[in-house]
Amino acid sequence: MNKPITMLAMPLSVRNGKLSKRQLAELSSNLREVQDEHKKVSLHCAVQYTFGSIATVPREWKNSGKSDQFLEFMKSRGRIAKGLRIFSEAARRALSAAQARVPHFLVTLDDVESDDVFEASRQWREAAERRADVLRKGWVQEARVSAQRDQRLARLIEQMVRVQVSQMARRSVCTLLEMLDTRPPLIVVQADMNGTEPSEAEFCTTFDSFISVIWRCCGGMLVEEDARYEVETHAQMSRILKRHLAAPRAHLVALHARFEPLTRDPVPVEDDFEALGERVAFLQTCMSRVLEEAPEEVGELVVLRKEGLLEELERVAKGAIQTVVARMERLHQRDAKSICRAFREIAARASAAPRSTAELMAAQEFLVEAQRTTIAELETRIARLAARMARLMRLRFLSPQHCTLNSEALRWLADIGPCFVKSEEFFEQQRVEFERLLQQRTDQLNRKLEEAMPRLALVNDMRLLSRVDAYLEDTRKLRRRLLEFEEEAAWINSEEALFRFPLSTYPELDELKNCLLPVWGLLCLCRSWRTTLYKWMDGAFDELDAESIQDTTNKMLLTTEETQQQFRFMIKQQIADNNPRRLKGTLDDPGNMPAPLQLCHQLLEDIKQFKSQLVLVRVLCNRCLCQRHWSEISALLQCEVCPDAGASLRKMLKLPFTPELLQKCEVISYGATKELALDEELRQMREEWEHIHFSLVNDPEQNCSLLSEIEDLQASLASAILRTQSMRGSAFAKPHAQELRAWHNKLTRAAATLTVWASVQEQWRHLSPIFQCCEDASRFMPDEAKLFKLVDSSVRGLAHRAEADMCVMHLAGGENALNELTQCAERLNAVNQAVVRYLGVKRRAFPRFFFLSNEELLSVLSAAPHLDRVAALCLFKIFEAAKGADFDSDERLICLTGQETLQVQPVPPAAVEQWFANVELAIAEAMKKNFDQIYQEIGATERINLALGNILQLVLVATAVAWTNDVECSLRWPKKMTNLEKKCVQHVECLSDAIKRETDLVCRKRISYLLTADLHRLEIVQKLRNSSVTKASDFEWLSQIRFYYGKAQNLEGRLMYSTYQYGWEFSSGPYLILTPSTLRCYRALVSAHQIGTFLNLQGPACCGKSSTFLSLAALFGRFKVSVACSVATNEVTLLRVS
Repeated sequence: MNKPITMLAMPLSVRNGKLSKRQLAELSSNLREVQDEHKKVSLHCAVQYTFGSIATVPREWKNSGKSDQFLEFMKSRGRIAKGLRIFSEAARRALSAAQARVPHFLVTLDDVESDDVFEASRQWREAAERRADVLRKGWVQEARVSAQRDQRLARLIEQMVRVQVSQMARRSVCTLLEMLDTRPPLIVVQADMNGTEPSEAEFCTTFDSFISVIWRCCGGMLVEEDARYEVETHAQMSRILKRHLAAPRAHLVALHARFEPLTRDPVPVEDDFEALGERVAFLQTCMSRVLEEAPEEVGELVVLRKEGLLEELERVAKGAIQTVVARMERLHQRDAKSICRAFREIAARASAAPRSTAELMAAQEFLVEAQRTTIAELETRIARLAARMARLMRLRFLSPQHCTLNSEALRWLADIGPCFVKSEEFFEQQRVEFERLLQQRTDQLNRKLEEAMPRLALVNDMRLLSRVDAYLEDTRKLRRRLLEFEEEAAWINSEEALFRFPLSTYPELDELKNCLLPVWGLLCLCRSWRTTLYKWMDGAFDELDAESIQDTTNKMLLTTEETQQQFRFMIKQQIADNNPRRLKGTLDDPGNMPAPLQLCHQLLEDIKQFKSQLVLVRVLCNRCLCQRHWSEISALLQCEVCPDAGASLRKMLKLPFTPELLQKCEVISYGATKELALDEELRQMREEWEHIHFSLVNDPEQNCSLLSEIEDLQASLASAILRTQSMRGSAFAKPHAQELRAWHNKLTRAAATLTVWASVQEQWRHLSPIFQCCEDASRFMPDEAKLFKLVDSSVRGLAHRAEADMCVMHLAGGENALNELTQCAERLNAVNQAVVRYLGVKRRAFPRFFFLSNEELLSVLSAAPHLDRVAALCLFKIFEAAKGADFDSDERLICLTGQETLQVQPVPPAAVEQWFANVELAIAEAMKKNFDQIYQEIGATERINLALGNILQLVLVATAVAWTNDVECSLRWPKKMTNLEKKCVQHVECLSDAIKRETDLVCRKRISYLLTADLHRLEIVQKLRNSSVTKASDFEWLSQIRFYYGKAQNLEGRLMYSTYQYGWEFSSGPYLILTPSTLRCYRALVSAHQIGTFLNLQGPACCGKSSTFLSLAALFGRFKVSVACSVATNEVTLLRVS
């Protein structure tokens, strides 16, 4: 053999139960050699066995004789012989004792006698602990004591002890698993409504603990490999228990599913007798199934005892049946009570004596309807009640009260018939009595009407207005009787309608109403006028109102005229009808007119007589008159006119007013009215402004409230000033001249205050960030910073005062606020001048600031500590294509974003002007670096990838440089020009195919720009070739835009004889199509710029002037500014812009 001896002699060093890597490698190599050798020997033996002895060539051994490992082999064999202790006497005794005294099993299921899982667990644990304790104190202790003198022997015996105990534990566990898998014991499990006792988890945990008990009892006597074996046996136990418990679990689940309706909702919610009856039948069926269910279910491992579960289901079913039957009984009682109540109501209505004809008719209709429909419905209900009674009696015994109620309901059907017969006889008697009463009251009414008709003659005697009160008293009695007659006639007609008799008519009653009611209204009108006139003439004079008196007089006059016309029409109708009871008199004879017309005539004359004095009444009863006006009137009349406590209108009308005096008094009264209206308008205006408040908004940046909606307040003040000026210009403003002047001054002052406040607040907000956030500005303008602090204190103080008192006129109308704001405005003017000087310094430090307005530059400087805010504010105004910027964690600018993204070298924070200058340099460096990369990739990268993967501006310039170089290198050789034309055609075709495939709008735009440039270049190449241009100094070539990239890495553009260094401005276009007209304009621009004369582009609006200039600047990468000018622009304006 090759090396088996060396393998067996090699000493093994075991560390923590594992071989070292070197030993494992050596062992694997030796095992492979043994395996190969075994295959060869086996094959040789098989051949010899089949074919006999075969002459073979002796094989060569791997090592001839003694190998170089012989000495190591001898040393290893000596160490093994020295350390081999299996032949010692103590070891043999320990091994013999182990075979004799170590039991084959630590514990088995035969040691468990109980069928309860918890008791079985306890018995198993006690048996295992008892035997393990005997083993530990007996043989194990003796084996360890016998080897105390020799440590190596002790370790050997200790290992032997562990091996024997481990084998015993493994045999015990394997036997337990085999018994559970082949002939498992029967363990009792109790099932109830909540599950099983023990539960499945407790069952598995308990049986799993059988294995844990074995390993725990042998814990100090096991080998290290037993830990892994314990995990495997636990998993195997889990699989066995899962298989044995599947059938009981499935049976229990099926049992719960069968009786789920019984446990989920045994009692229905609805109150329906039939539904409850069906539920009782269902519950009885469920209870029968429960009683038929077997009390035990015997499985392979578990005996599932269901007595508790079945008893609980039976209890639930019985309780539900009792509950449902009780509800059915309550429903049955409720139906019986309802039937009895309906019969009692019918009997009560049949026996009740009607108190009126309406009640009699209603009772008869009710009884007829009851006999026709209600009794039939009650019969059906009684039949259903009896059927339900029989059904209930099959379910339970009924109480005596229930039986009595049911009997009463059944008896009512026989007892109701006699009630109907008696009620018909009684109601017929009552009908005869009510008809007799109706006839009696009808006769009485006719007799009373005949007696009342002659009293209408009283109307003919009512001719004097002075006796209206007496006439009203007589007419009131007759009217009272008329109302009684109307009520009686209405009652008779209602009774006749109930009896369905023809309705009686009473023409006498109608005639009495037609004659009496108009006269009553006329008399009331007369009395009302006399009462009102007396109140005016002799009442309190200071309570009279001229407008109310005039309105009332006009209404009275109009009402009287209408009443007169009504009486005229009524009398004419009586004459036409030849009414024997018509009013006496004639319409044409004024002296013999009917009495109502005479009253109307007298009333009209009285009203007209008073109306003639209304002019004087309007003058004297004007509430606008004050003591000054009464004094003027007294001076005109040359007597004392001022009303006192005893004054009345009658006395005032007796004053000696002539037409001339009355006219003058009217002027005084009119002036008093206007003066009062003026005073009321002034008072109302003041009240309105008391409720007009400042509108304040909180400014989080300034941390104070600011005045807002100033324009609305100024508009309101302007309107109020105009109204006040109009009032001051009135002819009646003299008594209120001082008040109007003061109010006008206050409004004017408030308007001026708001104007100055708005200006100061705007400038203060504009300048606050500079002095609060920019320390450089405070150092540059120390005196102005102090002035601004004073302004800041004043503005904040005014804001706090406005918050305390929101009324506009209280604060803005005072002089202090205006003076304070005026002083603030003067200080801000001085501050503004210093700020302008400061901005000039910043503009000279970074010239592009000249193209920002003062407001924009102030915003930039105020945001200086936060460069991200600076970039968001104005980066796109300073660098055209930079719409945004990205910063790293150190606030260094690393990228410019927009339509293109430009990565730049990190620009660290600095002063704003220095930071922008650094950004400008970083942009130029980044543009140069990207240009170098693009220029080097032109020949190696496809045209489409070149356009989409780089900055378009640089792609256009780089391709222009390459094209310029190709053209100048090919001018002298026509063949090269032809090849260059083909090359340009290939570029155009490639981009044309790409733009057809591309769907993204941005990519299409980029490709279209490059395609347009290539088309223009192709056109120029063709033109040069056709013109036979062979020199770079030819005008056809010099008139084209050319770009050169020299050895010093200087990029320059040329047109005509003008040369421009490329400005490396990060631009976004525009890139115009180079038409001949555009090129001529370009040539004029660069030529004028070259000789220093400049030029002025003129043309109609929207013809491309600005676009031409901007595109030329973009071609050469220069910073440009476009300013829209008007027709009136002159050189002064241009100098100011520049």
